[in-house]
Amino acid sequence: MNRSRLAAVRTSIKGKHNRISSGCVIAPRLVLTAGHALQPQTAAMSVAHVRVQVQLFTGRQLAPADIVWDGRPAGLDAAVLRVEPGRWPDDIADSSVRFGQFVTLRAGQDADALGFARVQGARRPDGLETAQVSGTVSPGDGMLGEHWELTVDRAPAALGTSPWSGMSGAALWSGPLVCGVVTVDLAHWNHGKLQVVPAHRLLRQEELRELLRQELGYVPVAEAVELEALCEPAVPSRSPRLPSELLRPQAEAVPFTGREHELGEFREWCAEGGGLATRLITGRGGQGKSRFARELSVTMATRGWVTAQLRESDAERAELVKGLQALTAVDQRMLLVMDYAETSPELVGNVLETLKARGGHHSVRMVLIARSAGEWWEQLPGATRHSAGVLSGARTVELHDVATTSAERARMYRAAVRALARRLPDLRELTEYARVDWGAVARAVLAWSYRDTCNGSALDLHMRALLDLLTAADRQVAGRAQPREERGAQARVELDVQAQLLGHEQRYWKRTAGSWPKLDGLDQDVLADAVAVATLTRAADPERATELLSLVPGLAQERVAAAAEWLHELYPPVESSYWGALEPDLLGEYHVALRIRDNNDLLTGLLPHLRGREAERALTVLARATAQAGCPCPDLDRKVERLIVAHPAALAVPAAVVAGRSENPGFLLDALRLLTARRDLPLDLLENLHAAVPDRSRLLGEQALELARQLVKAHRHRARLARGVPAFAPAHIRAGLARAEHNYAVRLSSVRRWADVVESSRRAVRLYRALARSDPAAYLPLLADSLGVRWAALSELRRYREALADCAEAVQVNRQLVAGEPATPGATTPTSTVAHRARLGQALNNLSVVLAERDLPQEARAVSEEAVEILEELVRDRPTRHHLALLAGALHNRANRLSPGPPAVEAVTQAVRIRRRLAQAYPDAYLPALVESLHNQALELGELDQTQEAGLVLDECLRVTLQLVEDQPTIYRPTLARVLRTRAQVLGRRGRHVEAVRCAVTATLLYRQLATTQREFASAVGPLLSEIADLALFAGAGVDVWRTLTREAHALARTRRRRAERKELRRTRWPRWRAHLRARSKQAAGIRIKPRVRVLPLRRKQDNKPRDPRFTLGLSIPKAPYVPDVHELELDQQAFRKILLNHDLVKLDLVPAEVRELLAGAEYNLKVMADELNAELESLMERFDQRDESL
Repeated sequence: MNRSRLAAVRTSIKGKHNRISSGCVIAPRLVLTAGHALQPQTAAMSVAHVRVQVQLFTGRQLAPADIVWDGRPAGLDAAVLRVEPGRWPDDIADSSVRFGQFVTLRAGQDADALGFARVQGARRPDGLETAQVSGTVSPGDGMLGEHWELTVDRAPAALGTSPWSGMSGAALWSGPLVCGVVTVDLAHWNHGKLQVVPAHRLLRQEELRELLRQELGYVPVAEAVELEALCEPAVPSRSPRLPSELLRPQAEAVPFTGREHELGEFREWCAEGGGLATRLITGRGGQGKSRFARELSVTMATRGWVTAQLRESDAERAELVKGLQALTAVDQRMLLVMDYAETSPELVGNVLETLKARGGHHSVRMVLIARSAGEWWEQLPGATRHSAGVLSGARTVELHDVATTSAERARMYRAAVRALARRLPDLRELTEYARVDWGAVARAVLAWSYRDTCNGSALDLHMRALLDLLTAADRQVAGRAQPREERGAQARVELDVQAQLLGHEQRYWKRTAGSWPKLDGLDQDVLADAVAVATLTRAADPERATELLSLVPGLAQERVAAAAEWLHELYPPVESSYWGALEPDLLGEYHVALRIRDNNDLLTGLLPHLRGREAERALTVLARATAQAGCPCPDLDRKVERLIVAHPAALAVPAAVVAGRSENPGFLLDALRLLTARRDLPLDLLENLHAAVPDRSRLLGEQALELARQLVKAHRHRARLARGVPAFAPAHIRAGLARAEHNYAVRLSSVRRWADVVESSRRAVRLYRALARSDPAAYLPLLADSLGVRWAALSELRRYREALADCAEAVQVNRQLVAGEPATPGATTPTSTVAHRARLGQALNNLSVVLAERDLPQEARAVSEEAVEILEELVRDRPTRHHLALLAGALHNRANRLSPGPPAVEAVTQAVRIRRRLAQAYPDAYLPALVESLHNQALELGELDQTQEAGLVLDECLRVTLQLVEDQPTIYRPTLARVLRTRAQVLGRRGRHVEAVRCAVTATLLYRQLATTQREFASAVGPLLSEIADLALFAGAGVDVWRTLTREAHALARTRRRRAERKELRRTRWPRWRAHLRARSKQAAGIRIKPRVRVLPLRRKQDNKPRDPRFTLGLSIPKAPYVPDVHELELDQQAFRKILLNHDLVKLDLVPAEVRELLAGAEYNLKVMADELNAELESLMERFDQRDESL
């Protein structure tokens, strides 16, 4: 409630029938009052006979006023009066009025009405006295009539007529919000209820909105009373005083234009169905993101929506969640906006979780605003109960330059000049412009030829227009015109617009600081540094503000307190801080970079002393400043990097947090890379730094891996210090080591180092098994997690026998946890088993994959069905991002188990649908999985001869794969080759042979390139050449091409078979084959064949290379036959028969002539025996080569 806005409205008809009513000042010359108080007494009288005068509560002068808006034709008992110019003080409404509305049905909400009442005026001779009527409003009263009803706490006795006569037109206040206009003393309530016209109904009237736009410069919206503590004010905290304040989106100094198409799309999105939906608006600084969201809020408010902009909060989670519960009580359509969403991802997750739990049939739309959809968006927020289900369908809308052509830029520039010229006279603090004719200045500026030197962003155009107006005004004050040659110079040389605007801003700094005795005469650079500190930080209270300013070089201690108060007045507080910042953001960031360039001590003295969120904000501002194309401090990023490395205790963790949220994280990543290479970081800093990096961070993956490795080493050392052997260390130390090993395994899996993952997770599993024996409730879930990590690695290595054991153990552990044996003490079953159910579903899905690989299809199908059933139930209960991803994976696996057939197509289609939604919100995390499901969907459709549908799916799959290859070519080239090969097959079946050949040839080139470093990809080249040969023949290439390609394919196939057989031989144990060879030789000719091997691995040649192993083959005819009893498996016998190939290791000339003659009549001659032995001997050589390398 604001008493300075109270006004008395005196109405007379032809000089008679004086009537007193109340009013509320809503603009410097506008007064809101009740319409019936201005009504003529008889129909014969017109409004022209009515004379209206207004008297301020703070003054005694009566000011004539005219009725400029009457709401009675629209059924609203309200009117707006305009006071004649020059009759009121200029600062009568310096602070902006805030309108409000009740948006819940919570009964008994406190409210007050302030006006002039007859019951009070009876005691004064002039009949004029104020009355503050306290009471409550129950929004459920008067809903059919669309009005509020104020229930008075204490109703006065009747005085013949209503005691509330004169209160008509009084404003109904709820805290700082004007919620309506008092109109009627309701009958039958014994003067205990007053009827109120709601403010939000008034603001829906187009004429009133236009009137307020002309007077205030912006269109106010009714804020939610119940959400006032959670939301930013919908209007500026004060009328603009500085040129820069006209550039703020809240000022609306320039009419909204240029994005009508996008605005229409968002309006349609709001109107689409019910429920909760989210969109993210991104774009570099100055694109007009905040102004766009504000225009959308005004538009939807006129359509009956509740609109609000959530404020950033530093409250603890419990307190924050409790405050957010107010959102659940809103029973109307609601549009929520959150600016700077990248700086508060936790708050975004909490809000979405609260809104999803709200339920109801009313639509809720949430618009997030950020500079970029960086890693903060990809990681947002997997652990909350409901938010991921909402974000899975979120769309990101990037705003680019609003004007893309020179003509559009010229048009918007001229519109900005006209609009800003109308607002500049309101800047009362700029006394040097008191006599400037801004209309003439605008005409002079528009007479200049437009210089197309700035980009097409809205802010750049507005800054250029504002600078040109101020420059022309300076010339008018100086009494000189701009010379023609100087105009030409300006056309050729681009001025630093932001630096010039800051020059105008500094005039105000100097003048206002002079009004503070302790700041009088203070150097202007010191004032600029103080403003830079305010822009970089958010001081929570005056004490912290003085601490921060004491770090400004050149600011004496006795002046610090005065400087803090000066900044508090200069830039009014925002959110929960003691002061605001230089805005718009782009200008503030430029100013910070400029001051650091001129005074390096400012950064080095301030940054290491910041705490937590202060450091995060400062690094965010600095990262944005470095991203500006015209950053005045070219080495700003290197300066910040050096400070982070020099002060890791204060800046390392904030740097890791900001790196995932910034559009320019390069220098932060460089600093973290240098820090992680150090070996002197304390354990607690390593833990905090590692915890600040998300599990699947693509930006910080390298640093996180090194941190995890260092943590393992540190915990191992700690365990050895405790008991000498880690296995005998105390439980809490072993638990820390197990956690470090598990985290290291997770980080290793992100870079696909599967063999190392197996080893690290094996150590974690061993530790958790031992710990779970003494405390199963605490450590069984962790054991299950580690088993899942090891299974994934073993599966990638195709070690399914070991993976089967891990899967079986993980299923057993999770079944025990889900069953509540043991259950967490004091926890309810649904809450305590959610994570266990998710792990059980994942473990069952993993088990299904292993069983299928072990050639147990029926068992795999049954386990897969159980996994899908568990995860579907879990998603219905808690549709988090993690649960949706698990369900998609289970459906994908189920399709593989059911393939081929319609059930498989249905399952994989569901998986694609879920993964597509997840990938829209978190592309880096879920695009690879989407590619796999799309590829499988195409294969299943192809099996059903639905080649056209398969082709469409493969087109999408190819687009997504190309996107992945662009970001990470090394990892996703094999996927691209596989997709191209499948696409070629589908195109060939559809008769599009030329396109199929192109795809197949591209896939072949990719496989050949991959085979140069990874031999396993060479196996795909031969079959692809055969496919290309067939496709080329159908495409009309000719028989010669077919023969050439087929010949090369057969050659590659022979080479591939040879390699496969050699690999199979290496996998066989040598003693078994030696016994087999002896038995074969005995059966063949009664000859004992004894291969001998002599290896000297430690002796090296002069070039430091190991010697090759030497083989000798001895043949002898024994006197006593020796035939070992050998029992070989049938599989081994078949493999052996395939392995015997013709090689050149055994030469016939090595065999003595007498032996050759002896063997001449044998069933197996020596040539055959030599051929059979060659392959085995070659394998021996390879075997000892490997042993030599290991030694």
